[in-house]
Amino acid sequence: MNGRPVRDKLLTGALRAGYMDVLAGGRHPAAVLFITCDPHQVDVNVHPAKAEVRFREPDIARGLVVSTLRHALAGRGIVPRPRAARRF
Repeated sequence: MNGRPVRDKLLTGALRAGYMDVLAGGRHPAAVLFITCDPHQVDVNVHPAKAEVRFREPDIARGLVVSTLRHALAGRGIVPRPRAARRF
């Protein structure tokens, strides 16, 4: 985040959501995201070692990561796998 390594639940969830439709069940994505944003939009004082962040607008941040990942995957020809039909 802005040149600092962090771990964040929101970013991890967004990564999983972005890959959800292309990975087989039981598989997990691994990635390094380089994110630059306005420092006023993220609070780095959540953790003493500055290893966690909190976004001022978490829904927007999550949506941007998910949509960017999906767009990048589609651009590489990686398309969502078909979902099994649900039985009611």
